[in-house]
Amino acid sequence: MGSFHGFTPTGQPVQIPQDFFTEILPKIDDLHTLKIMLLAFQSRSADENQVSYFSPEQMCLTHFTEHPQEFKTGLEQAITNQWLLKTEIPGHGGQLVQICFLNTPSAVAAIEAINKGEFHFPDEPFDQPGVPRPDIFRLYEENIGPLTPIISDSLKDLEKNYPYEWINQAVQTAVKNNARSLRYIEVVLQNWAKEGTNDRTDRRRRKKTEEEFDPEGYRDGDFFDN
Repeated sequence: MGSFHGFTPTGQPVQIPQDFFTEILPKIDDLHTLKIMLLAFQSRSADENQVSYFSPEQMCLTHFTEHPQEFKTGLEQAITNQWLLKTEIPGHGGQLVQICFLNTPSAVAAIEAINKGEFHFPDEPFDQPGVPRPDIFRLYEENIGPLTPIISDSLKDLEKNYPYEWINQAVQTAVKNNARSLRYIEVVLQNWAKEGTNDRTDRRRRKKTEEEFDPEGYRDGDFFDN
């Protein structure tokens, strides 16, 4: 595991209300529940007039890939204690999709408006049934490194060419193999597209692909962004 080099002075601060430390934190006895709550605060919009929400499905895919059951248990604890509020909204084709809010007066009002059919989202929040539009830039920054204009353009191209689930898995593969670079992610995705990634045979091929791209074997910069 790499050493932490310090917080960046330009990092976006996350506001956490005092109530969390006095009323909620003493009751949390599970690391996954704590992580869910901190990510929920991170999802809040900087615009106080905008009601923020998140998709539990997407949070699990992005941050709890290896611990889906622990995520489910932690989320249930947060909802049971009413630290988070949940409701459902229609996705494409009318399929209902779960979303969650931090328990605030604006969230309560938003859920009431949703139930009455009076709440209008600023953007269509779902690209396909049950899967919200991902923030690929946040995924990259949290796991790989800072964005540049060139990297941002490349990430947009990846969104057009590959499902978000693949991109997320490729990012986690880069982290696991200590090969944090966009080039590494691109090559893994290209090979998965050729050889597959879903059934048991494909998973064996995918493992072989990951092993072939050992970062220790590349010293010429092929897989490392400058």
